Amino acid sequence: MVHKLGHYGFVVNDWDREIRWYTDNFNFVPSDVQYAPEIDTLDVIAFMHLDLGERFSDHHSLFLSRAPPGASDRLHHTSFEVEDFDTQLLGHDWLGNKGYTSVWGVGRHILVRLKNPNYS
Repeated sequence: MVHKLGHYGFVVNDWDREIRWYTDNFNFVPSDVQYAPEIDTLDVIAFMHLDLGERFSDHHSLFLSRAPPGASDRLHHTSFEVEDFDTQLLGHDWLGNKGYTSVWGVGRHILVRLKNPNYS
């Protein structure tokens, strides 16, 4: 059983417009922003959370990644909170049986910086 939506991740073509839209309309604020290794003034990834003031909120409810030039907007990933690890494995197996290929595997993952990232 799914308890809650953990977060969504989107690849967006118009980075500045999308960041502004989410922060202006939904009270999202950046938790972490990463820039391109070769251009430190070019932000490429933003993890954003809902500003609940003094109340706790998840580190990020929204992930935005800058699309490579000419690419279209698309869903990157979703995250769901489930009952337990067994339920997580059942979901993983179900998706695999439907033909989906896991990129990160089950459970937490690390963010790695690639030498030539395509941000997708």
